[in-house]
Amino acid sequence: MDNLVDADAAYPGVELLAGGPDRGMIVATSYGHWTAGEEPYIVSVRFRLEELDEQLAAGRQLLLPSSRSSEVAGAGMGAHEAGR
Repeated sequence: MDNLVDADAAYPGVELLAGGPDRGMIVATSYGHWTAGEEPYIVSVRFRLEELDEQLAAGRQLLLPSSRSSEVAGAGMGAHEAGR
């Protein structure tokens, strides 16, 4: 994801879920200007390390080019938006 505004944004909180059916799932939550012309909003991405391993084994590139940096991709792996 690429924050479209050069401003204070994208300090992700990362949590490893410890119990229940989501045990072992990683949740990363951040905020920013993700859509041109819209107010900033919060995005959470949920994934398991096994999903990343499968993507790598399939030859999928996980680092996406960005105008400012490279970021780990989470789209297509249980991405959820909140606060919109």
